[in-house]
Formats: sequence, C-alpha cells, structure tokens
Amino acid sequence: MPESRLFVAKSLADRVRLDLERDQAHYVSRVLRKRVGDTLTLFDGRGREFPAVIETLGKNRAVLRVGDGQQRDVESTLTIRLLLSVSKGDRMDIAVQKATELGVAWIQPVVSERTVVRLGGERARRRAEHWQRVAASACEQCGRNRVPRVHEIVPLGEYLAKPSPAALKLVLTPGAESGIADRPAPDGNAVEVLVGPEGGLSDDEIEAAVRAGFLACHIGPRILRAETAGITALAVLQSAWGDL
Repeated sequence: MPESRLFVAKSLADRVRLDLERDQAHYVSRVLRKRVGDTLTLFDGRGREFPAVIETLGKNRAVLRVGDGQQRDVESTLTIRLLLSVSKGDRMDIAVQKATELGVAWIQPVVSERTVVRLGGERARRRAEHWQRVAASACEQCGRNRVPRVHEIVPLGEYLAKPSPAALKLVLTPGAESGIADRPAPDGNAVEVLVGPEGGLSDDEIEAAVRAGFLACHIGPRILRAETAGITALAVLQSAWGDL
C-alpha cells in the first residue's frame, strides 16, 4: 500500500518536531486513521519530501518527528500554463485536480464573456484559495512535491493584455484547421493553453487571443465539455512533447 502523503504549508527542515494544524491533525486521525508510531511522507511544495513518524495523536492535535528530507523530482519536462475559464459546480475542482495530476505548472482562472459563474472581491479570493487546496491535495495523491500555483481570478481581456514568456500559446477552438500535436515542439518547453467556458469563447475573444500571439487549434472532431477539454489538451501535450 502506498505511503500516505501530506502537504504542509510551512517550510520543513530535517530532524524537527512538527505540530500539525488542527484540520490536518483531524484528517490524519479520522480520515487516514493513523495511530501513534505510524509513518507519513511530508512535503512543503519546494521539491523535497520528508519521512515522519507520529509521536502524539489526538482528535485535533498531532505531533510528528520529521526525518531527513530528500529531493525527488517528478515534475513534467514541459512548463504548461493553463488559462482556465471558471466553471460552475464541482467542474472547476475536477479540472484543477486533473490538471495538477497531469503536471501543469500553474493555473490562471479567467472570466470570459460566456462564463456562468461570476465571482468578485472576497468570494473570488476564497475560491482561488479553495482551488489551491485542491491542487495541493492532488499532489498528495499523484506524488508531486511541487504544488502548482493557482492564481486569483482575472478577466480574460486583462490577462491577454499582458506579455507572456511562453514560447507556444494555444487557444482551444473547435473547427480550427490544425490540432495540438500538429504544432512543432516549443522552444524552451514552455506552453500556454487557453480553455473556454461552457458555451465556448466568443469570436471576439478568440480574435483577441490570436492578436495576443495564441494559435487556434482543436483537440479532435468532437466538442468537449470545458473541464474535459483542458484535461484532454494537457494529456495530448504531455504525450507529444512531455513525459507521458
């Protein structure tokens, strides 16, 4: 059975004792059903992972003895930046989770013309924090030791107005003349992918993306749901030029 992994937001060090936050202590005791003397693998998102032994465990408190950390890199050879139009319900959670499993480097939630969910202010900030936790949880499951950054929500037009370091920028467009894998491998392995919302991007938004340097491409003859499209695009990219 694989070792249970736990993301710790604070910076970890070799051979220290760590008092877990209340919610994580509850997770270890009630969800993972660990006991004193059991082991965990900890990581803090900076590339190393640490063996740890549970010394004290209660309903809302856990103290771990942390061992020597070691570097373990399972990051993608591609640096994939995903621009993801905000979806309703749990679809956004699924998209963030699966994108993390597929090795995305960071995720930028955007609001486009046909975005159903409209969030602003404190609600938008809390949703971004929630998606960041979803990404961290996905790293616990898939073995990544670096957690992709989930940025706060911005309007699509505002994002497109900014310069991007990606060598290859793609906007998913049903009916485009070429597919993702038809493109040559990007210089420097940096790719940016824009995925529209339910109902797709408008013609004006696609034109704006093209003016910003994005290339229109499809991912097959069928029209996919927003959350499926992003996942599929990442899988194609990783298969064509990455580590799948």
